[in-house]
Amino acid sequence: MKAHIENARNRANAIYNKRDRYKARAAPLAKQIWGFASDNVDKGLMIGLVIVEMMQADSLDNIEHASNVSAAVDYDNYTKG
Repeated sequence: MKAHIENARNRANAIYNKRDRYKARAAPLAKQIWGFASDNVDKGLMIGLVIVEMMQADSLDNIEHASNVSAAVDYDNYTKG
């Protein structure tokens, strides 16, 4: 029975050692990915804000143009009687 317990301990230690090696290899890659993501999230958000501002500006320009056209039509109707 002691041999089975010792064998199980050895297998568990081998598995944990393998896990620790993989974690040690993966840690630098995870740091690189996290650094890249955190650096570029700001850029992505800023690009999104610029796009939204451009879309709103176009929308406001269209509203202003429509308002000017409407005012011109109203004035034309008023002057013609």
